[in-house]
Amino acid sequence: MERTHERQANGELVRAVGLTKLYKTRNGDTVEALSPTSIEIRDGEFLSLIGPSGCGKSTFLKILAGLEQPSGGSLEWRDGPPSTGADVGYVFQEPVLLPWLSILDNVRFPLDVFGVSKAEGNERAAAMLALVGLGDFGKALPKELSGGMRQRAAIARALVYRPRIVLMDEPFGALDLLTRDRMNDELLRIRAETGSTIVFVTHSIEEAAYLSDRVAVMSPRPGRISALHELDLGPERSEALKDDPRFHGWLSTLRKELK
Repeated sequence: MERTHERQANGELVRAVGLTKLYKTRNGDTVEALSPTSIEIRDGEFLSLIGPSGCGKSTFLKILAGLEQPSGGSLEWRDGPPSTGADVGYVFQEPVLLPWLSILDNVRFPLDVFGVSKAEGNERAAAMLALVGLGDFGKALPKELSGGMRQRAAIARALVYRPRIVLMDEPFGALDLLTRDRMNDELLRIRAETGSTIVFVTHSIEEAAYLSDRVAVMSPRPGRISALHELDLGPERSEALKDDPRFHGWLSTLRKELK
């Protein structure tokens, strides 16, 4: 099935200007995890970050989310700084669902924290579960679902409060290849229906090229954005794209830059 993801031409959502991050080790040494990094993130786009392990991809995501404070530089948000939690959805590599709660209750949980009534929360959570293809599993416990289904529930939870931006840190890295391919198509479908802005960290060049409007390549630590590409692969993405010479051309380009 063809999946369509259309960029919303709403301009810049947030701009990172010279972001840096320094950490202190236990013995007092200073480690530079992120060297000056600048990039704009467009409203409604799918932006992937690729690079070697330890290059600062996850650090950059945590700074965007407000989970880490930068050592230098700034984030300039179009509509002002995001509210903690409410404006930023975050999907980790592992689903991190509460095992004692049903899937519906897990998805509704952020709305409970923000004071949304249970009735409205249930309605919004049920709608989001239907969107991710889990409409019949609201009463199930996390242990009763497959890995891919649990990750879909995590995506539903990240989207349920309609955040300005959704950050995904290798969300499919622990899945087998076939499940990962299905999840990529599901993510494209969900994004097309929600119009979400997504920043996606992955180690897979193929995954980045298949999903993204743009791909940012990061250098080894201390990480910085060494290249930024706008992919000319069109709005329609399906398995047929993987046989397209343009797709293979981008894979070759990205591999060379990672080396």
